[in-house]
Amino acid sequence: MRSEPFVIRPEDKAGRVLAMCVAAIRQMLSAGLWVSVSINKWVPGKTSAQHRTVWMWDTEVAAHLTVAGALVGNSTVWKKEDVHEFVFKRLCMPSEELVLPDEEIVFRPIGLSDKRVTREMVSEAMEKYQAWAVEHGIELTQPEEEIVWR
Repeated sequence: MRSEPFVIRPEDKAGRVLAMCVAAIRQMLSAGLWVSVSINKWVPGKTSAQHRTVWMWDTEVAAHLTVAGALVGNSTVWKKEDVHEFVFKRLCMPSEELVLPDEEIVFRPIGLSDKRVTREMVSEAMEKYQAWAVEHGIELTQPEEEIVWR
């Protein structure tokens, strides 16, 4: 059987979701299966609106860097993927520490697709990204859709 998380919210009416959890456990037990139950505090992940906005900004920053570079004779054409990797992730996202076999410590930024990324982490990163853009004279489009950043 496939593992499916149940999210139980305080506003859950009369324990409806909790009853579904218990029913799923009973069904597995009656089928002779062992059951593993984990209870964790739920932390909301990034929203699709946050994800779309970051990539929209990456596209805008790439265009700006390409044009600004051309004005000073640089022929580098920036792609949104480059901006995402070398600007957004490195400057705005938290990093994790890795120890190499020779015991050298390196830091790798955590990407948006990492399962550990929370809505709050992305919100903080987006605020840093906006501040970086302002410092560099780049105007970022504010999305029309409502985004819950915090």
